[in-house]
Amino acid sequence: MARAAEMVRLRASLARAEAGAASAVLVSGDAGVGKSRLLEELGRTAAAKDALVLSGRCLDVGETGLPYLPFVEILVQLNRSDPDAVRHWPALARLLPESIMPAQQEPPSNSPRPGSPTAAPERDLGQLQLFDALIGLLTDLSSRRCVLLLVEDLHWADSSTRDLVSFLLSRLRAQRLLVVATYRSDDLHRRHPLRPLLAELVRLPAVERIDLTPFDLADSRRFVAALAEEPLSDNVIREIAERCEGNAFFAEELMAACIDREDDRVPTGLADVLLARIERLSPATQTVVRLASVAGRRVRHSRLQGVADMSPVELDEALREAVQHHVLLVEDGADV
Repeated sequence: MARAAEMVRLRASLARAEAGAASAVLVSGDAGVGKSRLLEELGRTAAAKDALVLSGRCLDVGETGLPYLPFVEILVQLNRSDPDAVRHWPALARLLPESIMPAQQEPPSNSPRPGSPTAAPERDLGQLQLFDALIGLLTDLSSRRCVLLLVEDLHWADSSTRDLVSFLLSRLRAQRLLVVATYRSDDLHRRHPLRPLLAELVRLPAVERIDLTPFDLADSRRFVAALAEEPLSDNVIREIAERCEGNAFFAEELMAACIDREDDRVPTGLADVLLARIERLSPATQTVVRLASVAGRRVRHSRLQGVADMSPVELDEALREAVQHHVLLVEDGADV
């Protein structure tokens, strides 16, 4: 298995959780590098040991996001199998549809109105009650069996979800609980709101981080060969392994396209992923990226300056944005 070393670390964390030492693992990596596949394998391993596996994911729905979305998914999932466990914590009603769990009684009319001087403390108290309820629920569940909590795509998390993750991970003690969360490292530009949270979390004693790097060429070839439903020639395996550059998703897309490929175009699914990243950039940066792509895998700064209709300052700003969003890479000592 290409991710054998990472799986060894995750299984060790799961074993510690089973023994009563709660912990968390932050799994980072570029889009398509194999984070979800790794979590699926861990989930199967945990389920085979009779652990309770709960999972939720964040979605890319703009800057505001959907409050607490992964935890809403987790609670809805848990409610299907153990509704009494959820109903024991009324504060969690805020995260569930009323058809599942009726909302708590409305506050009396003399409660602070939004915007009044005491509104913020009341809101903070409600959030603390919600966070405490979730910790209480997970602690109760882990007293019966080990719990594996999977949260995917933290780079899309809203501020409420980030706060809840911080609270949860800072209160991991002796529960039989393992929390594993993933995020795209290539999406974390300099001002990304997840950055300060990660810096805070990795200092916690119960938290470790696993960085998924791209496969090397040998692992890429093994991955492609294992993924193929039918035997592929050595030439096809080598070509896909070289073109995917160690990215599992790219390898899957290229392999699916190679069987009846009539030309050398990039597969549609892969092109969509790449274009989505480019379209998030400013118009000037998109122009520079297009110009750079014409040159191939490498382009010198001086060549870009010669063909871009921009001042040196404008070009540098566009290049800086492309580098911050991991669209272009700077080679040490190169005139890029």
